[in-house]
Parts: sequence; structure tokens; C-alpha cells
Amino acid sequence: MSVAFSPDGIHIVSGSWDNTIYVWDSSTGAELLHLTGHTSDVNSVAYSPDGIHIVSGSMDNTIYVWDSSTGAELLHLIGHTECVNSVAFSPDGTHIASGSWDKTICVWDSSTGAEVLQLTGHTECVNSVAFSPDGTHIVSGSMDHTIYVWNSSTGAKQLQLAGHTGGVNSVAFSPDGTHIVSGSWDKTIFVWDSSTGAELLQLIGHTGGVNSVAFSPDGTHIVSGSWDKTICVWDSSTGAELLQLTGHTECVNSVAFSPDGIHIVSGSWDNTICVWDSSTGAELLQLTGHTGTVNSVALSPDAPHTGSGETMVHICNVPLNAEHLPTVLIDPHNVSPLAKQDIPTEILTTRLLNSHWYSTTDGWLNLKNTKQHLMWVPS
Repeated sequence: MSVAFSPDGIHIVSGSWDNTIYVWDSSTGAELLHLTGHTSDVNSVAYSPDGIHIVSGSMDNTIYVWDSSTGAELLHLIGHTECVNSVAFSPDGTHIASGSWDKTICVWDSSTGAEVLQLTGHTECVNSVAFSPDGTHIVSGSMDHTIYVWNSSTGAKQLQLAGHTGGVNSVAFSPDGTHIVSGSWDKTIFVWDSSTGAELLQLIGHTGGVNSVAFSPDGTHIVSGSWDKTICVWDSSTGAELLQLTGHTECVNSVAFSPDGIHIVSGSWDNTICVWDSSTGAELLQLTGHTGTVNSVALSPDAPHTGSGETMVHICNVPLNAEHLPTVLIDPHNVSPLAKQDIPTEILTTRLLNSHWYSTTDGWLNLKNTKQHLMWVPS
């Protein structure tokens, strides 16, 4: 599941493994809209900067743009040949970037749906894309262990950042655009100079792959969520680990700072969302109600559900069963370290036998109709 707040914080959008998108009232939890059109799991959703549109990326290889007030389907973007893992609007809302299992990044005109650019260079699937704060660059992270920085106008590859020894799961620009942070299956976090590609810091502390990274609004801290079930807060200038937040009982899939930097929100495979004090690491709230994995979390710009201990809205309730198995991408080029990850037992047993998947005699789990390895199960 993927979730995001509208820019004004009034609505929440959620994309689910049931192929649908819901829009909710963030103060009451009332379901306002039910958007249907995708024919497979929805992996990523985002609001446009003005809140008028929603973009969604799916396992059906397509991207939809929707009217956020009526739920009307406005555009259907077709071009990727495999599932879409990540979508993002440009800061001015005129373009959409998408990353896919087909190893490409596409840039689209958000008003017409025309494909403006196709960025090629990665040799494995693209897991994460993000625009720079000024919109002039796109950063992408891939299972090929690399990070690319692209010119968003010309599509020219300007930098290739190499250093990770596992697939890159998450990338983000710092608020001032001078740095890039990346999280990887190799259990590390790197901080890079976004103009030169120089490696500035390597943050080591997690004992499992890093699924999600984000800068604080003032750029002084980095938060990370990991397969080791913990969240770490780091000093972005020195790389020192400042806090380790524990409480989740399964891997942490998504982390984000509140717009004022006072709180951290995290989503986990234990079906919960936690809200933490970013300065002390104290757990302030544990939000339960999900019956399936929480893969992505985000806070509204004015953070109406983080101040004064207000209760955050229950975003979505999707049964996690064999037909709605989350996408788990494990790097086929780095099997030995990944085989040691603390993969939950139920992922290796009850969630594998269904129509989306098939196994091979050498232990690989693959998605039907693609050539992608999803998981290697050690014997």
C-alpha cells in the first residue's frame, strides 16, 4: 500500500493491492472517493503540488492521473513495459517522473500525458525516483546498486553514484538540493554531493537492508527504516547515529519527518504506524487498524495529525493474503548477504502459493509474465 497527504492536509490518498485508490477525509476518516481503473496492484500514489491531481503507478505497467475532487480519470499514461514502482510530481506540477521494473525512468507531461523523456542506463529495475527541490534534476535508485542523477529537461545522465554493494531501495534530495541520501539492501546509507557525486558519508548501524530514507525539513538529520525492525536518526553532517527507535515487531518499510521536524512517522510490516518524538526517540502514538502491511507513510505539510497528540486517521484496511502479496525485490546479484536478512517466516511460507508467483528449483521466487527475480529462499 502507498499513501500520501494532500498539500493542504485535508485529504489522504491510498493505493492498494486490491487494484484501487481511495481518497479519505483526514479529520473524520470518511471515504470520499473510490478510484478504479488499474488492473493490478497500485504501488505508488502522490498528489500534485497544488492538490488538484493524483498520480498512481501500478503493477499493470501504467500510470493514471485523476481529478482529486471528483475521482474522474483524466489521463492514462502507457509506455512502461513492466510494473511501475515509483511516481513523483515535479515541484511545479508540470511533469511526472516514474521508475519501473523495465529499468527505465519516464518523464511525462502532466497535462497531456505525453511521454516527454525516457531515461535509460540502469541495468536492473528502478525502485525510487525523486525530483530535486528546484525541479532541474531527477535522482533514481536501482537494483543494479547505482544511483543516477539526470537533467530533467534533456534526459542527459549527469552523474552515476557508485558505492553500494546491494540494490538501492530509496533516494531523496536534501531540502536545499545540495545532497542526496540513499538506502540500500547492503544495510548502509550513503550521503552524496549532488553536484559532484562525491561520497561524503557512509552511515553504518542497521543490521538489515535499508528500505526508506528521508531528510529532516532543515536538512540537519536523516531518518532511516530497515528490515532490522528499527528506525535510526542520524546527524547529516557527521554521520553520527543519534537515536535508535525500537518498537516495531517487523521490518520498517517507510519513514518520514513531519514538516516541522518535531515528529517521525513510520510504517511497518507489523501492520502498525508509529509516531515518535524526533529529539528523544519516545514513541508517542501507535496507530493500529491495518490488517495488512504498511508500506508507505507520509505527513501533510501542515501536519494536522501530529500536533498535540491528536489521533491520526486510519488510512486503509486491506487484508494481506496470497492474492495481495507485497512487492519484495531482492537483489539477484547479491544473494549471500540478502539470504541472511531477517525475512519474516510468514513471507517464506503462507504468502507464496498464489496465482501471481511461481518458484524455481534453484530457490528463486518469480513474478509471472516477467523475468524479474523477487525473492530467493535459502534451502
